[in-house]
Amino acid sequence: MNEPLDLSVIIVNWNTAEALAECLRAVIADFRLPISDSRLGNQQSAIEIIVVDNGSTDGSAARVRRDFPQVTLIANSQNVGFATASNQGLRLARGRYLLLLNPDTVPRPGALAALVAFMDTHPEAGIAGPRLLYPDGSLQPSGHPAPTLLSELQDVLAWYRLTGRPRFWRSGRDYSQIEEVGIVSGACLLIRRETVQEIGLLDAGFFMYYEDADWCLRARQHDWKVYYVPQAKVVHYLALSSEQQPEPRLVEAYFHSRMRYFRKHHSPLSLWVLRGALLITSLTKLIVLGLAGLWRRDPRVLLGLAAHQRIVALCLGLARPVRSPGSDRAGEVGDDA
Repeated sequence: MNEPLDLSVIIVNWNTAEALAECLRAVIADFRLPISDSRLGNQQSAIEIIVVDNGSTDGSAARVRRDFPQVTLIANSQNVGFATASNQGLRLARGRYLLLLNPDTVPRPGALAALVAFMDTHPEAGIAGPRLLYPDGSLQPSGHPAPTLLSELQDVLAWYRLTGRPRFWRSGRDYSQIEEVGIVSGACLLIRRETVQEIGLLDAGFFMYYEDADWCLRARQHDWKVYYVPQAKVVHYLALSSEQQPEPRLVEAYFHSRMRYFRKHHSPLSLWVLRGALLITSLTKLIVLGLAGLWRRDPRVLLGLAAHQRIVALCLGLARPVRSPGSDRAGEVGDDA
């Protein structure tokens, strides 16, 4: 089967077997791929699903082979990072449109078809993202301006918590309307094949985090537009994401990716101001968490201490940042950080 497909869905998985199965069932049911479940029929649609498993130890790969034989599986022996794994899927993909989809998402019926239809009627669009929802159906803000020094400082200082609004919330914005934006979340990001051919694959120097912002910015630099499309609704289970646990290695990856993004797209002064803000806030949090640890041995306090100790070491140049094993491979985009 070498004929062009409408859509290639690429899912990078790491130890989220249950969530991945739910995500795959939603995509398959929506597009009615051939599947053994008689309730869903046996019709062929012009889409494909590619799962890239990053060395999971929870049986994810075996479950995909057993329960979803129509899915193309790439099973890595280790966690090579989100960008590198996504690029593995992108290289195999045959669709006119290429969709990066997190395993902790559940597209609502018609969501992915709505994204494809939008792109078909907006040839200037290089990238589009849906309206993300929390599991209770409330809005999870998506589609926002590209990171700036001011926005990153606000994030480092967690100013959004003072407003009582979710992170990335933009006051006065109507989230029910289509809007041209700076970036959309890599949790569900649809990109045109021609856009990838022009701007290249994801920058594998990002182990995880900020690769979506970098991709969107590169698309806009080549005169492609990025859109938020609220008619497409996708539930995103953030409770499964790494943001909910300050695990030192993931915090380290976030630091590395943030610095890489600013090194690529902003001035050296902005990079050093941001690094200084991170150092000051992490030192402050170390003091607060250290005092809290005197009263209670909460595992989250201990994780927070380890994470912020690592950030301080990285800011001071006392530790090497986490690296993707694939970041130096030929054919990837961007300078090494």
